[in-house]
Amino acid sequence: MIYVAEGSVTAGFISGAPSNVVYVKKLNKGEVMVFPRGLFHFQANTGEEHATVIASFSNSDPGVQVVSSALFGNDFSSFLVEKTTNIDEAEVKKLKALLGGSG
Repeated sequence: MIYVAEGSVTAGFISGAPSNVVYVKKLNKGEVMVFPRGLFHFQANTGEEHATVIASFSNSDPGVQVVSSALFGNDFSSFLVEKTTNIDEAEVKKLKALLGGSG
């Protein structure tokens, strides 16, 4: 779970295989998002100012998800993939093409 204490962030998660559906929402100060255990999740400061996010975990076991298909095998925004992973645009496009993704 994350709580946005200051600023705004874009956050979300990717459902499990085989569908790998991407759920994304822009969160502003005072809002909360809960991530299902074991699923790939992300948060990126996409606002104009610094953001402060407080994270909490319900369990010490994070669970498991195959990251390659979760990141690149769906319509997850390439911009957010780049911002989340620090992989450049050309490489993201190459991996999406290889793993059947778009966006």
